[in-house]
This record gives sequence, structure tokens and C-alpha cells, in this order.
Amino acid sequence: MASPHILLTRPAAQIETTATRLEAAGYTTRALPLTRIAPPARQPRQADCRWAEQADWWIFTSRNAVDAACTIWPTAPQARIIAIGKATAAQLHAQRWPVHWTPPGGSSESLLGDPTAPSLQGRVALMAGSGGRRQIKQQLRARGCEVRKLLLYRRVGIDYAAAELNPLLDLRPKLVFSSGHGLRQWARLMQAHKLAQGLTLDTLVASPRLCKLARQLGFGAALRALPTMSDDALLTALNEWTHDRR
Repeated sequence: MASPHILLTRPAAQIETTATRLEAAGYTTRALPLTRIAPPARQPRQADCRWAEQADWWIFTSRNAVDAACTIWPTAPQARIIAIGKATAAQLHAQRWPVHWTPPGGSSESLLGDPTAPSLQGRVALMAGSGGRRQIKQQLRARGCEVRKLLLYRRVGIDYAAAELNPLLDLRPKLVFSSGHGLRQWARLMQAHKLAQGLTLDTLVASPRLCKLARQLGFGAALRALPTMSDDALLTALNEWTHDRR
């Protein structure tokens, strides 16, 4: 039985490494970036930047947040740093910014629920993009932290014509989504072009939170949440899924 096609939907700059890893394992990949990374509609206020510089903790939610932060602050902050996800941690290490802790689960949910997590107190600066991460803010505030979210980037949806999507749908690929924005953009394209079959494909997402969102958006296919959004976790999940279907 031939290995399935895998449709990767992350921003273009983040697809190549994953595609190379999957193809080395025998999978055929297709790239369809559904979002691009852009500067925020408004740059962070100077007052928020000064507040962050005095914070006790910085939490980075993605490699995009790391890239954006490094354009504002050329050197590492005094705050201790938490990186959500291995890719985020790797990007920080590449910038020679020390990482105090990375949640083993690689998601915001694991940050809040992991028993090995450091005790967060004082000021917490959440370095993120627009949208989402409300749960982190609410729970940290409930624990007594003073939290501010700095919007360092935004995702912008990329549109495709039906003529570009149909050949990909004919392959019946497994879909991979790393963000809620990508899920929403795919669902919007399927609705706009009346391509209902696009919501019936096997789908892997980066967290249980995204699994729930996919259901809300009308995905009726088999859904699996990765334990963490990494190439290792993705390859393991694909191998298990492929083996189960044989």
C-alpha cells in the first residue's frame, strides 16, 4: 500500500524542513501555505515594551514571536524565558537567548497543566501573534500574575482558486494544521468554492484545542491531535495512522 500524500499548510518558510523529513521517511508531501506572517496592524506601544523589559517572565508562543521580538530587542531580556514548542526553543537558542523551561507537551495547554512547570509569579509578558492565547492569560491572572500580551505579528490568509485546490483534493491527502488561523482559512476556502470534500480528509492538528475548533468548523473526517507540534511527533503520528489503516 502506497504511503499517503501529506498536505502541509504552514507559512512557506516553515514547510521545507518538515517536507524533507517526511519525504525521507517515504511520504509524498504537497505544500499549500494557508497563511503568511506579517507585522501587526499596530506596533506594540512603547509603554508595553518598557513594561515587558521589567517583567519577571517572557512566554514565547511560536518561532514567529521570537523572530519579531528579536527585531525589537537585539539582546536577551533579564526575564526568565519559557518557550512553547521545540521549534520555538530552537529559534531562541539560535538567537543565543537562554530558555528557562519548555513544556514537554509543547502546547499552551501543557504549559498550564504540567506539574513540572515553574511557579510563575509577578509580571508575565506573553509574546504572541494576534488572536488566541486567551486561556493562558486568564489562568495566569487567576494565579495572581500580572499579564500583558504583546502582539508582535499577525497571520494573513492566502487565497487559492478552485482550479488550484481540486488537483490536491483528488489526491485525498492527510491535512496538517499548526494553527487555528490555518484551519479557519481552509474551511473558508472549502465553503467559498463549494468543495465539501475538503472537510472529509484525515486531519492532524497541533493540539486538542485545535481538534475542538476543527469540529466546530465542520471537519467531519478522522481527527488526531499531536502531542506536540514537531517533526518527530508528526512523523510518529503518520506512521501509526498509516499502520492502523493497513
